[in-house]
Amino acid sequence: MPHPAENQPEVSTNEAAELTRRFAVSLDTEDYATALALLDPECEYTIRGQTLRGPDAIVASYKGNGDIAARSFDEITYGSEIAPGTGPAEGWVVIRFFDRILHQGEHLEHVCEQWVCVSAGSSGGRRRIIRIEHHDLPGERERLGAFRARFGL
Repeated sequence: MPHPAENQPEVSTNEAAELTRRFAVSLDTEDYATALALLDPECEYTIRGQTLRGPDAIVASYKGNGDIAARSFDEITYGSEIAPGTGPAEGWVVIRFFDRILHQGEHLEHVCEQWVCVSAGSSGGRRRIIRIEHHDLPGERERLGAFRARFGL
């Protein structure tokens, strides 16, 4: 299967970065309607060996994780930064997400990356996100698991 960025006309780094930034901010602010609108109808999201297809399934996954976090912790805030051109191929943008968690007086900042590929104008000429790959950073899942375990979560 060809890489999603293959056979795509070139997208400027600035355009891809801006669209990806809008997507990251929409997730940081839990603006799921905006996130949904930025995904291509054929978008795929790969996370820990599972692939979700289509905007509805992808956004439901983000929302579900946010809902679980809101019920589990005393407070959680989200942030992100983007880095154009650092993904697996040209046309990809990396989002580094920061989940800042407070629970029973303890703080944890959990960090992960998501690599995003932007189309060059599919779906009626509009650029949209066509692929998202989740990447856990070394030790981060374990740190989050240990934090949750301390509180029986």
